[in-house]
Amino acid sequence: MMVPKKSLAFTGATLIALSAFAGAQSQKFSRYSKPLTSVSMNLETGVVTRGPQVSNQAVVTTADLKNLDLGGFIGVDTGAGFCEWIDAAEKGSGAQGSGPVPSDLVSNFVFAYCSAALDTASGGPGGTMTWSFFPSHTTGAAHPATSDSAGTFTLTGLPSNTAAGAVFAQIACFFINITFGSSPLPFADGKIGYSWTFEDADSVGIFAATFPFLSCVTSCSGTGLDAVCMDDFIDQYCPANIPGSAPLATFSFGTTAFGGYFTSVNIELREVDVTATSGTYDGSTPGSIINPDRLTASPVIIGSSWSATVTAQAARAGASVAIILVQTMGAPGVTIIIDLAPILIGFGDAPLSQLLVSGSLLGTTNASLSGGGSMGTGTIAIPLNTGFVCLPWYAQAIVLGDVTGDGDNEFDPMFSNAATGIVGSQ
Repeated sequence: MMVPKKSLAFTGATLIALSAFAGAQSQKFSRYSKPLTSVSMNLETGVVTRGPQVSNQAVVTTADLKNLDLGGFIGVDTGAGFCEWIDAAEKGSGAQGSGPVPSDLVSNFVFAYCSAALDTASGGPGGTMTWSFFPSHTTGAAHPATSDSAGTFTLTGLPSNTAAGAVFAQIACFFINITFGSSPLPFADGKIGYSWTFEDADSVGIFAATFPFLSCVTSCSGTGLDAVCMDDFIDQYCPANIPGSAPLATFSFGTTAFGGYFTSVNIELREVDVTATSGTYDGSTPGSIINPDRLTASPVIIGSSWSATVTAQAARAGASVAIILVQTMGAPGVTIIIDLAPILIGFGDAPLSQLLVSGSLLGTTNASLSGGGSMGTGTIAIPLNTGFVCLPWYAQAIVLGDVTGDGDNEFDPMFSNAATGIVGSQ
């Protein structure tokens, strides 16, 4: 398909350079009005899926930076990894994040792009570009240090065109959803910069073959800036990725007195947005508490430290505690009331207590107690794995220490009450 070219002189699309260009300036811009194809890529598996996908939602997500208001323009710069664009924005509840408490864990990001590269299905390399995310950037600032990057991702083999060609002569355009699988990207809220490095080259060998759509920084029919602190400028760095380098240019594409605000690289960042919960429950014996050692626990949040505290029953003369956190299921089909002493230590006559949990073990921890009424806390590091989000969790402790005073057994192991909740991202 032939895409009509537009020069930078057409109304509403004048390039404004705020710093001098060194050498020949190689940017090109054009309009594109055809439908985009939907694709997706899982960074954990490398699998690219073409076409829209329908599946059950695994976890709740929130758009913490939403800038997919495509303005109808596409833009490209010098390829072969020489040039990079960085856009400044703000993500999180202070801008437009709608979650009750931001998790700062990005599960996926979405963007629109076009490519003149030969598709892998036709024997070519597919499209290539690099995205980098920085925790802070302001327009016109020096290039961030590599160590400051929240994440850099070179995407290769992306769906592209049926033939290798020159930029704008024959291209195909896509909306793509990039997912991180079970390992979300920690990315703090606040001012951020996100960059696009033009990695491949078209058939002419000057411009990149794969390049972004441009978005409006407000509604494309609006007259002001948006809610994510964009200012209608993009920083251009050529050469790319040199920490501390000043931008070669800071440009605006299409700003007019009549409401044109087209200079933004489109993107949407989505965060895992599930609030963790925690509560306690007791055994089923009517009219009594058969598990007198008491447990309380914090919510289970991926990528953080979970803690549980046991308070020893008043009768205990001294104890140590093992707290067990399980991943799935709660009480067994029939809860078990049992004397643990013969099982754990081979002798003795501890009071009966009730087993209230079952399921796959996620971790164990120990806490020390000094006697009746004393408290001890243990902690477990929860993996940063979105596969745990929304799963129920259950915890119960085995508490040891003399409660009979018979002199024959100073361990008297008993189960505590139990805690339960839903694993969350915040």
